[in-house]
Amino acid sequence: MPHRNHLTWRGLILIGATLACVFAGVVYIQLRQSEMLNTAVRYEDDNIVWAYFQLETEAMRLQTSIEHVLNHEQDRTELQERYDIFVSRVGVIDHGLYSSLLDGTQEYLQARPKLDAFIRKADAYFGRQGGAGLDLDGLRRLDAELEVLSGPLRDLSLVANQRVAEQVDARNKSMQQHILVSNWLMVFEWALILGFAVIVVRQLRQLERRRHELEGLTDSLEQARVQAEAGSMAKSMFLANMSHEIRTPLNGVLGMLSLLGDCSPTPVQADYIKTAEESARHLMALLNDVLDASKLESGKLDLAPTVCNLRQLLQQCESLMRGQAVAKGLAMRMALDLNVPEWVLCDATRLRQILLNLLSNAIKFTEIGAVTIQAEVADTAAEGCTTLRLTIRDTGIGMDDATLARLFKRFSQGDGSAMRQYGGSGLGLEISQSLAQLMGGGITVHSALGAGSVFVLSLPLQPMQPPEVCSLPEKAADGALMRPLRVLVVDDNPINRKYMHAMLQKLGHLVTVTKDGAEALDIATRQPFELVLMDLHMPAMDGIEASRRLRERAMTPGMKIVALTADAFPETRQRVLNCGLDDFLAKPLHVEEFSAMLERQFGGAVAPAAEGRAAQAPAMLDVLMIEKMVEMLTLDKYRELVTQFFAGKGELIDEVQSAARAGQRDQVRRRAHNLKGAALTLGFSALGGACSGLEQQALSADAELEEEAEQAATLFNATRRACVESGYLADLDAPALRSD
Repeated sequence: MPHRNHLTWRGLILIGATLACVFAGVVYIQLRQSEMLNTAVRYEDDNIVWAYFQLETEAMRLQTSIEHVLNHEQDRTELQERYDIFVSRVGVIDHGLYSSLLDGTQEYLQARPKLDAFIRKADAYFGRQGGAGLDLDGLRRLDAELEVLSGPLRDLSLVANQRVAEQVDARNKSMQQHILVSNWLMVFEWALILGFAVIVVRQLRQLERRRHELEGLTDSLEQARVQAEAGSMAKSMFLANMSHEIRTPLNGVLGMLSLLGDCSPTPVQADYIKTAEESARHLMALLNDVLDASKLESGKLDLAPTVCNLRQLLQQCESLMRGQAVAKGLAMRMALDLNVPEWVLCDATRLRQILLNLLSNAIKFTEIGAVTIQAEVADTAAEGCTTLRLTIRDTGIGMDDATLARLFKRFSQGDGSAMRQYGGSGLGLEISQSLAQLMGGGITVHSALGAGSVFVLSLPLQPMQPPEVCSLPEKAADGALMRPLRVLVVDDNPINRKYMHAMLQKLGHLVTVTKDGAEALDIATRQPFELVLMDLHMPAMDGIEASRRLRERAMTPGMKIVALTADAFPETRQRVLNCGLDDFLAKPLHVEEFSAMLERQFGGAVAPAAEGRAAQAPAMLDVLMIEKMVEMLTLDKYRELVTQFFAGKGELIDEVQSAARAGQRDQVRRRAHNLKGAALTLGFSALGGACSGLEQQALSADAELEEEAEQAATLFNATRRACVESGYLADLDAPALRSD
């Protein structure tokens, strides 16, 4: 029996392969037929024949008009119009398929020079004189020329008709052959299909015998499959909607709120902005948790415990939700027992998420009355730990026993009417319970219809000492570096690009934004950058691939490349760093996070030891002017000019210093003027300014020149270093830096 099945399957495979070959042959023939039809349409046979016939006809009409003018039977203006029509007909057969049809034929080779010669002679009369000053002798000569030309034009028309007829006949024969072959292939195909059907019927009979043996197991598996697919589809749809529909606009909301907070708002406006920003940030954190629902379900979600101010966290949550309560006319009260520790070790984000969810539900399902929060320490949970008990009590609609039984189940809510009235996904309480259990605690609830609800969150927490305040290195205002950076932002979302451009520009950086990896690669090969903020998920070329190509082809391949993405999961961060990117930032990006990244990646730029150099860096090169020169000259040509400058001006710097020490003012002025012109032309703004000042000082008899000359020499070396760091000058091309 197995051997027989093996032979059957081999037969099926053989028939299937043969059918595939037959189908391929049919497809090829159909493609050939389609190509021939397209060729026929493209050639427009009737139009080609008609074009040559019209050329012959217009030649005869032009000859008739010339004879009428000679006989004073027609106005010369009409003759000019008739000649223009004839020339336009000549222009038609000069282009494309009209000329290629007869190109190379003897008739065409004979007629074409005669036709061109006639037009040149006729243009001498009609083109410049407009026909108005045409003498009768000239018309008679043109008439004779046109009479000679009528024969070749008639031959062209006949040959075009013959050529088109031959092509049509050839196509018809090919079509007939293709149709014949197609018919035979179809017959063979039907024979194969019949053999295939016979084998399939035999296989179906064997399967029918086995079906009865497996029917019970199949029914069970089918039910399990349907349930699994329904659950998976509901989860996938929910996560996809939450991810794509909320994350992108929420990034924009957070970004614009951050920028709005920097626009000098009034104290009341600042408070509103702060509250809105905190709400949006919490919504972003909640969205991340929803996207990670599978990890919560399997218990694989990792906590991130840190030392946090518990009292401040509780007060922030109460302040954040008070606006919603007041908007509904509800009172909101909070009571913190004195024994509640101020500093504890816990995951502040998860605790805030649980508390905000419980408060949100209490306010949502309460129309009249109040919502109260009570925090107390219940007892000692273990050595060094205490049990925090948070009680949220409301005077809302309450719940019956059936509702309480399904309250903490995923995608469930009190009842259908509540869902229609109050909305919600039914996921919040299940996530809150899972998080509480993950933190070693739990949530209990007591409720009755019409009597409100009481939720009790119990968590074991470890009291801690207040953290030490670390002094940070000195930074510029708003967390910016002490020198501006040339930053390339790569993001396919226009909202994110707009926010990043505004934020970075406000911090004083030179920003270039682009929408995809290919465009970023093109820009980075023409301009130097010190930092690239790279989105990971982009069409065509993702952020990882774009970063790899930038390392290979960018003008400054050693620039810092930092991932900037809404995919803020730990495994994504690790994958990005493993692929060679320098750092990882999660959207939405805030000034504090950006400043921390700059401190990690460019820490030396703000250290006191390098402060002088950092302060000089932005003044060394005029970036905008250099970019314009690169566009005008190409990067290689600009690099060549920079190399020539530093190779030839080193001795001039020595001469300036020597002349300054010797008091030779005229020599100093002339050499400083020489340096100034070349430096400013190449965009060396600091060096050019110093040389300009030295030139002015040399004109004054009382001014000291030696110190100014030393400053110019220092700036010469600093400018050379800046060119090397920016990729405009190779280390091997530059002479050794001067020590003076």
